[in-house]
Amino acid sequence: MGRHRAPEPAELGQARNIDIERVQSALYGLGFDSELGFDRLIISAHDYVATAWIDYSVPLSLVIDSRARVPMHLDFASALAEFLDTWNMERIAPSASYELSDAGTIHIHTRSSAFIKCGLSDNQLQSFLGSALHSIGTFYRELRAEFELDDDHLRLPTTIVQEQDHVALNGPHPQGRHLPAGEEPEVYTAPDLAEISPNEPIEAFEFDHVVEPLDQLDFSYAIDEQEIVSTAVNGVGFALCVDSNAYFRITGGWITDFEPENFLDLWLVCNDHNEKSVNTTAYTRMEGDTVLLHVETSCDITQGQALDQRSHFVISSLVAILGAMDSLSTQTRGHSIVEWPS
Repeated sequence: MGRHRAPEPAELGQARNIDIERVQSALYGLGFDSELGFDRLIISAHDYVATAWIDYSVPLSLVIDSRARVPMHLDFASALAEFLDTWNMERIAPSASYELSDAGTIHIHTRSSAFIKCGLSDNQLQSFLGSALHSIGTFYRELRAEFELDDDHLRLPTTIVQEQDHVALNGPHPQGRHLPAGEEPEVYTAPDLAEISPNEPIEAFEFDHVVEPLDQLDFSYAIDEQEIVSTAVNGVGFALCVDSNAYFRITGGWITDFEPENFLDLWLVCNDHNEKSVNTTAYTRMEGDTVLLHVETSCDITQGQALDQRSHFVISSLVAILGAMDSLSTQTRGHSIVEWPS
């Protein structure tokens, strides 16, 4: 995991509801141009086009998807698998994945997200957006360097760039990428709505805030000398930590019985998960000859958090990671490692 410089102390503010117009205003304040549509906005860049949208399914989330401008050849598939898996293991965001097209080419995607049911302050919103777009840019720069993609590979006529931007802004809803093949966004299900508490002050994040939601849930846990908190839920081990005073991370782990040479089989399942998931990232990790599978979430804490934001993040993360572990283990081993209550 790459380490980050510790940020300046948070300036406290008040959480407010998030809509796409507020996102555009925050981006403008950060110096990013964007184009606003009915239910999304896009940020057009040289290597990619990014789409910001609000996912109203549970849990309510602000999502930034990106898609590389130019697809890659199928010959890169194995090397890309290792590159993307390493990125997802070492970097907090964005989650990176690829999609194989009907034409046999590879489309590179990334996704960043934030839980917004409890709202975000202006500073929290700007911090999330700035960090997300910076890390997306870093990802595509490192992708270019790793695979020696020069400007000739990426150069597109202006008309094609305009066409891609038009489709991103006006085409099928971006939620469709995160649904199983053949499914359409559900329009009859009641949306998850924001619940903003005016009585929950945003506080500078402290280590005690990591365990505070666990105490509320009456979960037992242990803390090691590196201030990593470990607990278990329904038979799945979890680690909670603060990364360089910038991110609150929650990771679920599974010690698989896969052999290292079966990496690609396991990675393909993780990749499919990362394509569909909005809030969690799955990746593999090697410890000797043991293959581990991790699923994690994270949130930006540089601008502090309110108690309801912390509690919502922890509960939503635990539920999402358990669901991911259930699906991933069932797909790869035919049964779930999650010990659901009967």
